[in-house]
Amino acid sequence: MAESVDALVSNTSGATHPGSIPGLGTEERNSSFSLFYSTRTTNTMTDLVLGIICVLYGVFTVIARITKPGMFSKLERMKEAYGEKAGYAIHLVSYSLIPIGTGAYLLYRYFISQE
Repeated sequence: MAESVDALVSNTSGATHPGSIPGLGTEERNSSFSLFYSTRTTNTMTDLVLGIICVLYGVFTVIARITKPGMFSKLERMKEAYGEKAGYAIHLVSYSLIPIGTGAYLLYRYFISQE
């Protein structure tokens, strides 16, 4: 009997009353440690806009890298500092692949929240 009174006083029995909050350790949470799972219930236009901008920027740099390679001043400095292949790889990952991946993730988050 004392346990049930203590549970009601501290609100650890799971019951909710007007003006009461759950006791410590009794709040239900929907959380996941997965990188690709969002617990948000609303979609945000920010994810959509930033996702589109990131993907377009990454695709632009890939196309510009092929058509006008002299356009990237940092590429030449990276090649001098890290060597021809390593400098090109670092620049490709930094300015093309990471923005495309980030944009794809943001778009995924936006569209998965539509369901």
